[in-house]
Amino acid sequence: MKRIIVCLLVICSLVLCGCQSADKKAASTDTQPSHTHAVAEHPQTIENPLTRTSQTLEVTVYIAGEAHSFQGRHALTMTNILSNLAFDPAKVCDCEAEYTVDTQFGTGYQINLTHGFVRYEQGQADLTTEQIYRIREVTNWVESPKETETKAE
Repeated sequence: MKRIIVCLLVICSLVLCGCQSADKKAASTDTQPSHTHAVAEHPQTIENPLTRTSQTLEVTVYIAGEAHSFQGRHALTMTNILSNLAFDPAKVCDCEAEYTVDTQFGTGYQINLTHGFVRYEQGQADLTTEQIYRIREVTNWVESPKETETKAE
């Protein structure tokens, strides 16, 4: 009888420890979302998207807390994608942003290219494969510009 009680106590302890460590693990990591993200098949844009052409637009990309401001074609690409997205308040998740971007038409765009979304104010929009590719081109350029380009192109 004592063996059964001891076994039950051990099993209960293991179960409780497992639950607590699973809760701590879930609370401590945002790398494994409790939901899934899917690449958008079609651009999630506003009804009448605008294509800006001014090379004087300025964009600031924040990477690991460091601000990188620039103008030119990369700023134009980022601005045209971000300012034309249709943000859905029902889609907002808790996944961590990889980049934060400020444009002349909006500040605080939170971008996650791994999961393919942009969060802004109270909404979120999924990105297409092409949009992810184009934004990644810009962030890669910002993180390690080529010798022939400058950040004030």
